[in-house]
This record gives sequence, C-alpha cells and structure tokens, in this order.
Amino acid sequence: MVIAKHIVGGILGLFLLGSGAGLFAQDLQAISIDSKMDTPKYTPSVTDVSLLLRERDSYQNIRRNIGRLKSTLQNKKRKPATVGDTAPFFVRNISTLNTWDTIVAECIYTSDNIALWVSVADNSFYADSLSFSQIADSLSQLLEVRSPSGSIDPAKGILEIDREYFGSPPDVDGDGILDILLLDVEDGFEETGGFVAGFFDPVDLIEHEFSNQRDLIYIDIFPTLFYRNELHIARGISTIAHELQHLIHANYETAERQYTFINEGLSEYAEVLSGFSPRNPESYYQQPNRALFSWNYDEPIPDYARSSLFFTYLFEQLGADKAKYLVQGRTAIGYQSVLDLIDEHSKETFEEIFRDWGLALLGAEDESRGFTQSELQRIQPTAAKITAVYPSVSNSVSAPLSHSFYYSALTKKLELISNQQIKASALADYPSGVVSPVQTGTNTFEATNEAHGSLWLLLSNTDPQISEPDTLKSVQSILHVGEKSGQVEALVYDDGIPDTFLGNASFLQLGDNAMEVAVLFSSAQEFWLSEIS
Repeated sequence: MVIAKHIVGGILGLFLLGSGAGLFAQDLQAISIDSKMDTPKYTPSVTDVSLLLRERDSYQNIRRNIGRLKSTLQNKKRKPATVGDTAPFFVRNISTLNTWDTIVAECIYTSDNIALWVSVADNSFYADSLSFSQIADSLSQLLEVRSPSGSIDPAKGILEIDREYFGSPPDVDGDGILDILLLDVEDGFEETGGFVAGFFDPVDLIEHEFSNQRDLIYIDIFPTLFYRNELHIARGISTIAHELQHLIHANYETAERQYTFINEGLSEYAEVLSGFSPRNPESYYQQPNRALFSWNYDEPIPDYARSSLFFTYLFEQLGADKAKYLVQGRTAIGYQSVLDLIDEHSKETFEEIFRDWGLALLGAEDESRGFTQSELQRIQPTAAKITAVYPSVSNSVSAPLSHSFYYSALTKKLELISNQQIKASALADYPSGVVSPVQTGTNTFEATNEAHGSLWLLLSNTDPQISEPDTLKSVQSILHVGEKSGQVEALVYDDGIPDTFLGNASFLQLGDNAMEVAVLFSSAQEFWLSEIS
C-alpha cells in the first residue's frame, strides 16, 4: 500500500492511494503527524457543546453526584465489551440540549484502556467510503501507544499524557475504560458550515434518566474525521485530548464551579501537550480588551485564543507538570486559583508573569519572556497602530487583567501621558530586522539604535479580576508626544496607465538621490511597475 500525507489549510489529512489500500496501526510507525492542524480548509465555526453543557443543572455538584452513581454501580458490574457487541446509547440532541435520541452502536475496538464504538446507522451509511476498523487502529495507536512527534512525550499515548498532567477520569462504572462513541453528530454542517467536533456530556456521570453511566466522549464522523473523501485522524484525536481534560476535570470539580476560561484553557493546553499547535493568536489580537478570566458565550473565539495562549505561556514558565494543580485539590476558583498556583510554584508574581506574557505576545525574543513554543516565537499584533503624527490622543477601554497593543511606525522617541497610571512597555524594531531589548518601567521609549526605527507598545492593566463576568472597565486617554524617525509619502507619477519596460531594464532610477524610494512590482505580470512610495 502507499500512504501519502496531505496538508490542507494546516490540517494533516491521511489519504490512501492504490486499490484496496488500508491504514493500519503498524503503518503509523512511519508517519510523522503534523502538529499544525487546528483549522480545516473550509474554516467552519466549531461549536463546543461541552462548554454549554457545563452551564446546565447536570453539572452542579458534579463531583458529589459522580460519587453517588459510583456507589449505585458498585455491585452492578457491566460485562466487558468485545468487538462486535452492540449496545444502545442515549445521545443528547444538541439543537435542543434538553432531549435525547437513542441509537445502537457496535464495538469496533476494545482494550484495557478504551472501547471504541460506532453508530450502526453511520457504519452502514459510510460502508462504501470508510473502514472503521482502520480508523480504530489509528485512534488506538495514538491514544495508547505513541502521540504525535510534537507532544511532550511522543513515546506515550495521549491517554497517558492527559492522565499524567491533569488526573484520573471518574470511572463511574468501575471498568477503568474510556468509551468513545463515533457518530455523525446532527450539527447542521451542510446547511451552516459549522460543526460539533466532539463533546462530553455530564449526565453520563450522574444518576439521570438519559445517563449512559460510562466515562464517555462523543466524536463526530463528518466532517471531523472524514471530509471530501479524506480521513482527518488528527482532527479527531486532538478533539479527544481536549474533551478528555473536561471529563477528568469533572472528577475533581468543586461545589463552586471553576471558571470557564480556566477549564477551556486547560483543554486547549491538553491539545498542546498532545502535540498540536496552540490557537492562532489573530482573533485575540483583534479583541484583546477582555478581562483575562472572562468568557463571552456569544463570541468566544477570541476567548479560546486567549486561553490557549495564556496557559501555554504559563506552563512554559512553571513547568507542564504544574497543570494538574489547577485541576486537583484546589481551594479556590478563577483568578485566585491561578494566583495561588503561581505563589506556590514560581519566584515571580502573578503580575510579573502577566506582563511578561504580554511582552511575549508583543514579540519579545529574550529567553526569560518569549514563548518557547516554535509556532509562537516572534508573533506580533500586526493590526495594532496609533496615529503617525505627534502629538496625538488615543482612547481605549481597559478591562482588568487585559493588554492593549500599539504600533507606532517610524518613531524615534515617544512619551505616553495618561489620565491614569499605566504600565507600559515597548520594543523597538528597524528595517534591518533587528529588534531591541524590552524597554519597561518608564513611559518614555526610544528607537535610536538605527535609522527609521519603529516602536511596538504594550499597555497592561494588572488590576485583579474579582468575578467571572467582570464588567469593570475604564477608559484610558493617552497623549502620545514624540519625534518621528522618518516620513512616508505617496508620490504619483505618470497618467496611471502602466508602461512596459523596454529592452533589458531591471530597475527604475529616479533623479532625487536624497529621497529613499520603495518600488513595488506586480507578481502577476513581470516587468510592470505597480507602485512607488
């Protein structure tokens, strides 16, 4: 058989070439799973049903109710499943969230750690397109034997990694097995383009009329695992890593539920530990002025990015092994729980780590402040900017524990004067590509090491966040006073109708040697002048 790797919009799809080719567990030994696989080509919105279900009554006092179900099932041992067995499952209707369907599923793989089930109806529907035994081989290999090459320990499966760094699943039925149900989640993907990649349902862990009474994760078949005739094993396996953290977290949840930002952030970090990339920071850069531990349920994408970036950075500073302390045995929630973690495991204060995280987001390269994650090194908020003429005034809404980013192009010197105390930092960069060390502890910044320097600015609000939906915000009015290091002017020549270069001319010489000129040629048509600045 021939196996090819195919990159589509950052997703690694495994597809098969040749008649009757199949993907088996042993073939995975030769495959390096790419870790940059967080965005499908069709860029859908992915609905996190687990987040919504944790807000419902079934998640209240979840740890106590888990204990009750375990006691009830203690003497009712379920017969271990074997391949070929069928069983009924309740599946919550994700459109209504308060009704359930009953499906029949067949066991396609079982071991001492996991049981994989597939909906009998979907198994029949995809019979000509998919081999679920091949999918089972791939998933079990990554879950139990080896994780992708970018994981914290590729010699360990994702199950072992999640358990080591977060804790133990509830094991409500006492069989020690994680059940995974593969089904085509009714998410309206073909109509809306959005889909549910997978979820965990708290009712399966408690006494409830529609409880499956198992440690159970639901994984979508289409388009999560299978789309446009290609298998996307990575998309499915990263979803399992994410949802497994939620399942584990429920086993340690306190009566006062942990903030959504932290629970989701830990699931995002579970994906990073398992070898997958952190979220793209762009959506966070576009909306950074949200309180760190808050969550916008109507527009959560910037929150997912913020939680992924923050916890990736936090555990780069503290050590990945400290993640479990935000799950197990904590005595507080929200801001206080992270503050306690840092106080116990770091020589730095929460405020120092928070500001250093902002500098890493600004593009700081020094070892003590920058990201170590390769995909996040030298990231910058490229959409940030302030008025290019001084003096000027900017106004911004500042939430507790939030950052604001600015870029002041061609700026030799800049002073910030505000209506309130601001904590500002800066980096200078130059056309040569050189970036200066961090400037902090002042409101006056310079870019004078080379000609035509510019300044990246970070303004940090380090006020504590006192509640989860923190609405305390202030408006910062800032006067920018400074000196430019150059000026950009647009010069219009000609009648706007492009002329073809004649002969072997390869550049255009303008007469004023004192003026620095940038010449842009179109990549579509060779030798056509597009713009002069």
